[in-house]
Amino acid sequence: MGRAVIPDAPVRVLYVDGDSDYADRVRSSLVRESLPFDVQTAPDAECALEHLRESDDVHCIVSEYQLPDTTGLAFYDRVREFSSDLPFILFTASGSEEIASDAVSAGVTDYLLKREGSDQFEVLADRIGDAVCSYRTERRIESERQAVFDRMADAFFAVNADWHVTVLNEQAKTVLTAAMDDDIGEIEGRHLWEELPDAVGTTFYEKYHEAMENQEPVSFEEYYEPLDTWFEVRVYPSETGLSVYYRDITERYRQREMLESRERVLREMHDIIAACEKSFTEQVEAVLELGREELGTEYGTLSEIRGDDYIFEVVATDDERIQAGDVVPVSVTNCERCATAEKTLVLGDISQDSAGRTGQDESDDWGIACYLGAPVFVDDDVYGTFCFYGTTPRDDQFSEWEVTLVDLMSRWVSYELQRRQTNEKLRAQNEKLGQFASIVSHDLRNPLNVARGHIELAQNECTNEHLDAVERAHDRMETLIENLLTLARSEERIGDTELVNLAELAEQCWETVETGTASLDVETDRTLLADEPRLRQLLENLMRNSVEHGSTSNQSNPGHAADADAADSQRQSKKVERGAESVTVRVGDVEGGFYVEDDGPGIPPDERASVFDSSHTTKTEGTGLGLAIVERIAKGHGWSVCVTEGTGGGARFEFTDIETVSEAL
Repeated sequence: MGRAVIPDAPVRVLYVDGDSDYADRVRSSLVRESLPFDVQTAPDAECALEHLRESDDVHCIVSEYQLPDTTGLAFYDRVREFSSDLPFILFTASGSEEIASDAVSAGVTDYLLKREGSDQFEVLADRIGDAVCSYRTERRIESERQAVFDRMADAFFAVNADWHVTVLNEQAKTVLTAAMDDDIGEIEGRHLWEELPDAVGTTFYEKYHEAMENQEPVSFEEYYEPLDTWFEVRVYPSETGLSVYYRDITERYRQREMLESRERVLREMHDIIAACEKSFTEQVEAVLELGREELGTEYGTLSEIRGDDYIFEVVATDDERIQAGDVVPVSVTNCERCATAEKTLVLGDISQDSAGRTGQDESDDWGIACYLGAPVFVDDDVYGTFCFYGTTPRDDQFSEWEVTLVDLMSRWVSYELQRRQTNEKLRAQNEKLGQFASIVSHDLRNPLNVARGHIELAQNECTNEHLDAVERAHDRMETLIENLLTLARSEERIGDTELVNLAELAEQCWETVETGTASLDVETDRTLLADEPRLRQLLENLMRNSVEHGSTSNQSNPGHAADADAADSQRQSKKVERGAESVTVRVGDVEGGFYVEDDGPGIPPDERASVFDSSHTTKTEGTGLGLAIVERIAKGHGWSVCVTEGTGGGARFEFTDIETVSEAL
């Protein structure tokens, strides 16, 4: 028999035999310089097991079959409780085919009969060397494989077809130990579902069985309540069991939930501030309630600082001690610091963050322990504060998201207060403009009518060219009055809007304007949402403007200055030279709106920026108000208007940003 490769490192052998003399022979025969063996002996199985309990330095067990307290195979079964792969050689004088068969079936590493002669110990040494070399090789491979498993980012474990854990890495051991029992000890060899009864019937249980039964990989994400953890799991089946890879994705889920929560808050805030049917106070109350819920505070207030007074303007709280309209000295509030610094004030724990501050404040009376507030500005001056209070100090400061949310809310309040103030100023200006329009309409028209009556009487008595000049001057004054009234009324808000067929309205307007030999070309099928009377006025002004400035008699003096008024149409019609080269007015579509253009002389580029000015005119008899009225009507609808060169070289007015509806609807 050839020599086996003896391991370089000493091999520690535990020899178990009730025959102490033979045990000494084995020890003395194996312990030689050429064979690196360290042999310990035990007289029976119990002594050997005690040795194994106290020491883990045994590399191989050699045992007699007949032991004083048991059989070698029974002893072997006990050894396997300590180690599943420790080499075990049955070296016996009681050999038989039955014992040999039982030994092989039990899984002993080797079976060797004792015999006379010294060479039997060389054979035994060879068998021990082979077993230990194989054992160490398997252990090294297992160690290297385990090292690979432990370097994996994912937790990994495998089970056999009977659901016993066969291998796992450190990440999996940490999780499974926490899920099973901190004192469970070794996990390898444990039955997965017996050790994890809480997992039976869960998604984990169902998916693992699905993979095992179908022999197809599965992957899923699931929450495991006992560990309060979300896992991403990938399961790969084989005929011998399952390989399971999983990772903790709890933080990912929390981040996702956090983003979804923040999106919900921003969406709710948008819905609140977009609810135009609600009053400003109702909107602020709703925003404060939303902030209280998100920040977890008991109080939310919008307050105005007026001199030394701090006025609670809008309040959101369940504490009846604080009501809208209450007034306290600003000096006793944390908001004083916020307003003075003109920046957001964050106090997670007022008792610590306000250390060194003297004086009484609302935190003493109301039990306020934390504060987050931002200043509110109107006309770049501090109007007051938009703030939240809580009665419980926070372990940490308010988060960056919470601070950003309150800043966003306070900016909306600032904008809305500024808008309301601006609107109030505009309403006051419009009232004054309305009063002016009434004065123009009543106080100027009365003497003008008297003068017109006297002219008519004088013309009945005699014919005088000076009287005709006075009549033309009166016509001019009437036109100015009408255009001024129209301009004043165009400052008012657009009335109720309705669906208006642009082509039909353009045709109707053309019928009411003195057009002479001019022609209309309508190339649109748009339906607009508009104030129909105002849109009619806009189209009539542009059509009249094109006809008056596009006729042959006026082309020597190019430029546009619309005199848009029905009362002046008779006089203006005289200026349209019939039979001369006629102008064509075209109404058509552009992206997002429509245009009105003509093929007349057009508007010089250097004049286009000023054509909407109320003072702009290129005709001595023009008022310069017509296009200003057009612009006011367009902007009143929220439309954009610009002037450019038409396709035929004339003037083109484009109206965009219009809410349109297809005629097909």
